[in-house]
Amino acid sequence: MPAPVQPRHGLTFIPALGAPKRGLDPIPGPEAGAAELKALLAANWPAVTRGTRPQLSQAEAAWLTELANHPSADRALHADIAARAAEVPMTDSAKRAGFDRFLGELAAPPQPAPGPVIPPVQPGGIGDRPVDIRVGRDFNRAPPASGFTVDLAKAQEVWHSEYNKVSDLFTTKTALPNGMVIEAPSHMMGQAEADLRIIAYDDADGPNQKDIARFIAPGEIAIAIKHHAPHPDADEKERMKLQCTHIEIAVGVDTPDGPGAITINNPQNYQQGLFGTPDYPMIFVKPTFPEGLSNEEKMAYVDNIRTWLVIANTFTNFPGNYNGGDPLATRSPEQVKALGDKLLAALSGDQEARAWLNAPENQVYCAELAHVALNLGIHVPLNEATLGADRFAMLKGALRDKAFLQHNDNQYADLVKLKTAPAGMKPMTEKLGLPTSEPGEARAFGQGLAIQPYTVADILEEFIQATVPREQMGEPLAAVQAEILKKAQDGLYEATGIDQLPADSAERKGVDQLYDALVATVGKQYGSYAEFRGALKPLMIQARAVVNPRGNGKGAFVPPSCYLTRATESITGQPTQGVLGWQYLGHGLHRQMLNPAE
Repeated sequence: MPAPVQPRHGLTFIPALGAPKRGLDPIPGPEAGAAELKALLAANWPAVTRGTRPQLSQAEAAWLTELANHPSADRALHADIAARAAEVPMTDSAKRAGFDRFLGELAAPPQPAPGPVIPPVQPGGIGDRPVDIRVGRDFNRAPPASGFTVDLAKAQEVWHSEYNKVSDLFTTKTALPNGMVIEAPSHMMGQAEADLRIIAYDDADGPNQKDIARFIAPGEIAIAIKHHAPHPDADEKERMKLQCTHIEIAVGVDTPDGPGAITINNPQNYQQGLFGTPDYPMIFVKPTFPEGLSNEEKMAYVDNIRTWLVIANTFTNFPGNYNGGDPLATRSPEQVKALGDKLLAALSGDQEARAWLNAPENQVYCAELAHVALNLGIHVPLNEATLGADRFAMLKGALRDKAFLQHNDNQYADLVKLKTAPAGMKPMTEKLGLPTSEPGEARAFGQGLAIQPYTVADILEEFIQATVPREQMGEPLAAVQAEILKKAQDGLYEATGIDQLPADSAERKGVDQLYDALVATVGKQYGSYAEFRGALKPLMIQARAVVNPRGNGKGAFVPPSCYLTRATESITGQPTQGVLGWQYLGHGLHRQMLNPAE
């Protein structure tokens, strides 16, 4: 075993994480500067992660520890090591916990003099002791292994459906007239059966959700995509929305019994601030951040998102018509900032602002709340430089006494920690030099949004691709896909508000003609999937022109299925639709249908 290094920076732990691997460049002497150390890390990182199942070996952990303890190592180098290393997959919980300790020591303040050297801990030496994210756990660290397995017999009792494997719970099945059943992995998040992670929830525990807390530490957030995939709703509108019916924002909190989790929702009292009934599961995903941010900066943006979330949840209202009747007013960073101004005015007690937020056209549905919080969190730092002295003083007082939460019907909202932003924090797009813009005729949404919303055409294309996997199963499915598309017409119209257009209006007739042309094109067999997509493309361009969002936000949406599709795209390596990417945490199932994993 390599000899322990002298801990100039307080790093005393060398995790025992596997067989040694050779080939790493030697650490230079004390004359080397911080820039040289960072370049050394970048040059050697491919060797550290090389292999079909990369894991840090004992020798590699020792090399990283020695590099981090170099006299010229600074906090920036430590953050770089932590950000890189936290993404290395580990399935053994003891090794994971040991490595978390290593990451925690990376974030500790440098020590001016060597302290006692702690002997290397052997595998299993520290068990599953949780490590607080505030001492350096990366926000997008590798999730832990599932603590539960699915009892399919119990799942069948809940949904009164038959399942042969766990993936059946997250697969859209379409029966054909000839008896054939088409299976589309619509809710798998790009995961193979063996890679599915199960996260247990049970509202009987209140906020003391121990299994969720393994994935979402106190202060962290995740999007919970609620859906009916295990027992689909036959309603065509729900099929069009991919059976995704609600978005709640999961927040890690501290409880008297340790780390736990709650949810923030619009409406505020939805699920009583918890996770829901056994027959209403969810998928947990975390936002990921663009390159160029340290872990400390990422957590500052998470804090900002979380605080904006509670403010927005308190002063916005759920609309009566959330299927196509509610406009999306926040279609650019500048429009997001305008909404933020109203929210801060409402926080200060401005009754005019509160009345404005309560007007039907300014109300916010569940998935829109997540959209608003994510965008305010990355674009509007809650610091004095952004808000000005007077408004910042008001904000600090409001966050300190939390009296404004009397307007929030979520009984657990006061468990959420509320923070102002660091003084030097800037909008993320400004800090990273990312473009922002306003929507226009050629662009339905401004650049710089956290997640790219939908137009009617996007919802239509999502449905075409997710329901029948024509690319994988071939052109003989053309007629089936066209039949499904035709049956979904009324659902699409209702879900997007097209049904509210007068039947004899020119706009409605134009949409009807375009839909008929889409069904005809989809129903034709082509020489290849690429040829089919080529034939479909001009119609989709036309669809975007015909049903492009109007100036008031009508025709723009962030339905719950938007998070399912955007996150799946990000997780499977497709181009990210928005500033943020997404990380798969796991599929949430009620504890009554689970067994502890061995």
